[in-house]
Amino acid sequence: MYNPSVTAREQEALERSTGVRLCRYEPDYSWAVEERLGGLWQPGKGLLRSLTKEEGEFIRNERLLCALDFHYWTRYAWLLPDAAVGSGDLVRFAPWPSQQLILDEVARLEAVSYEQFLAYEPQDGVLVAAPKARQEGISIIAALLKMHRLTMAPFTLAVTASENLDKRTALYQRDERVHSHLPWWLRPERTEPDIINERLTFGKMDSSVIYQDYAQKSSLAAGEQYLIGHLSELAQGDQAYVDKLVELDYFPAIPQSWRTLHILESTPAGQGGWWHPFIMSNYKGKGRWKVVFIPWYINPFKYCRIPPIDWQPNQHSLLHAQKVKETSEEYLGRVVELTKDQLYWWETTREEYRKKGSLTFFLTNYPATLEESFQFSGGSIFDFETIDYYRTRTRPPGGSYVISEGVA
Repeated sequence: MYNPSVTAREQEALERSTGVRLCRYEPDYSWAVEERLGGLWQPGKGLLRSLTKEEGEFIRNERLLCALDFHYWTRYAWLLPDAAVGSGDLVRFAPWPSQQLILDEVARLEAVSYEQFLAYEPQDGVLVAAPKARQEGISIIAALLKMHRLTMAPFTLAVTASENLDKRTALYQRDERVHSHLPWWLRPERTEPDIINERLTFGKMDSSVIYQDYAQKSSLAAGEQYLIGHLSELAQGDQAYVDKLVELDYFPAIPQSWRTLHILESTPAGQGGWWHPFIMSNYKGKGRWKVVFIPWYINPFKYCRIPPIDWQPNQHSLLHAQKVKETSEEYLGRVVELTKDQLYWWETTREEYRKKGSLTFFLTNYPATLEESFQFSGGSIFDFETIDYYRTRTRPPGGSYVISEGVA
């Protein structure tokens, strides 16, 4: 479960049916016991001694709570962090603001579908489409959501796909890493031979995930109903073929259930193709997918650079800062004012792209608004700098044109 109210109701029902009172331990306590219990298990041999009563009760408690509560389970999830912000070692999961934005929407949609389930009404479940700036951790949160369900809920089928074999392999390796670093008492055995880059199977759970890509010649997600799905980089590759794979093969494989969880995500690749009209139509409320846009500035530690002491942002940077201030509430539910470090990164990086004649790609990779992310890449009588100049100065009807005097 992802929504606290849904989790609480399911936990109460479980405690009534089993007579077991579950205890939510502090993370530090769970980690200390995890370390102690780790030495009791040896691959190929199993338990080196019998568990004490207290150890057995702890394991039962954690298994039940982790199955019920994704957020509780993540205390045991290890990840290889982003190279730009990590030390290179595995770290325990702690959500970035971008990942928390996805989790908040997942929780909201789950609560809606759960109430529909209780009322015997049709449910779409959790269907999230995330157009995003580069490297904002969305593939990671999708992997964790998927692996939680696969390792904690029996009879779960999942599907994952990306642009090509290399990216499919990266998704497979990330999932395998999450599984292999779970505590032995939360890690289901892979009792069937897996196919590298194609399938992970948890035999005793009767759960599995298949890996595919958009360059394949066969159908996507054919022949089954998949409660869990994650499609990455949907704006890349042959868009006519992506259209067929997603609309004709994948979407019909998604069951209508409150337990359904599917995440689509991609860095936009300009206008045209399948991804652009799909996102804009659903953002306007004309589809069943909830669009969650991830702007470049959402994680303040990610894209920033310390400016010289005497640096002052140029007018274009000030206009961009004003745009962020005016539009951030629409996407994040709060007003954001860029820090000086963020704006210096934006100004200097934008200049690097401008000198190469690649401003279109800069805005596509690091958009502040949904419209900005979908740049037109075809020919025009106006150069892109002129177009961007006037677009930056455009305000909605009734809006004011104000340039900030400074940056936070």
